[in-house]
Amino acid sequence: MKQKTTPERFFFVISALNLFIMYIMLLLSKGSFIEKITYSESNFIDFWSHIGRLLYSPAIYSTDADAIFPPLAYLFLKLFAYPLGFKAENGNELWEISNSGYGILMVVMYFLLFAWLLGIGIYVCYKTNSFVKKQVLLGICLFSYSIWGFAFERGNLVLYAMVFLMLGLALKDSPNRLLREAALIFVAVSAGFKLYPALFGFIWIAEKRYKEAARLVVYGMLAFFIPFLFVDSFANYLHTFMQYLDKGMYSHASIWGAVFGLFGNNEYTQILCKCIVAAIILSAIFFLFVDGVNWKTITLLMATQTVMIPEQYVYTYVFIVISLICFLNEAGRRKIDYVYSVLFSSLFTLPPIFKGERGRLMVWIWGGCW
Repeated sequence: MKQKTTPERFFFVISALNLFIMYIMLLLSKGSFIEKITYSESNFIDFWSHIGRLLYSPAIYSTDADAIFPPLAYLFLKLFAYPLGFKAENGNELWEISNSGYGILMVVMYFLLFAWLLGIGIYVCYKTNSFVKKQVLLGICLFSYSIWGFAFERGNLVLYAMVFLMLGLALKDSPNRLLREAALIFVAVSAGFKLYPALFGFIWIAEKRYKEAARLVVYGMLAFFIPFLFVDSFANYLHTFMQYLDKGMYSHASIWGAVFGLFGNNEYTQILCKCIVAAIILSAIFFLFVDGVNWKTITLLMATQTVMIPEQYVYTYVFIVISLICFLNEAGRRKIDYVYSVLFSSLFTLPPIFKGERGRLMVWIWGGCW
């Protein structure tokens, strides 16, 4: 008898088909179609802008309002900036360094390290005995819009915030005590890169693992404050953070950009956006405590990472890779699970078929997934 197609296989087939169509469209357009699936040809601008601050600015948080990463993130980026220090000392400008052979090598190492960690994360998080399925899922993720088209194109550190959060959630229920402790450290590191993954600490509280939750808070505090000994000062960071909040930049992929695009930017829509963001955060925490930890509550919690900050771009959708894996782990053979498979595959691999911003389309697909 033929084995019935599962939602898991359904997701793989549709995703592979979407990626094939995308590549065919790239071939037929002689590459110009790439403009529809990336922000721009920016030479990994997020990566190099922060590397530039490390190379040329003794006080990182005194440069501009976009120096917004917590100090642990800059401490990590020093691994890629300092090997290029001799070029800055020799008078090379940032654009020269970014186009040099060694500059390109640092970018390659940056992405290779992420791909290696993502492979480990999928291996641990994806509860299947099939090595082939894990490798196929890794390939789909790497070539998805959120990773390949947006996060890679920017070189944004959100990649590492996501993969450390994935490792933390994957190991939190390990029978090995050391690995459970490592899970707490990984989540603290993720929050040390982007701050808002700290909300995932509520998972431990919802599961009444209070001692672990307390240690997670301690690890988080250490991850945030200790790096200030090596990266600028807390006072400068606080000043820059306040400047960032006053920028008035609204991404089309955020709640703010979506609402302003429909109703305009005014006093009332500002209040509406704040109410929606508060509702997302409170409902995510509420359902986590009511329904427990499952792929839907994880997905709602991921919304706090993807759409609530005004200047939140589509590369933050990499966090939903974790929701996808949770869904694949739990998917049964209900008809609705096949619908979710289509939505997840569309979110990550559907070629752009509408005019306008790619990110705006992804927002509504994400909403359907939950």
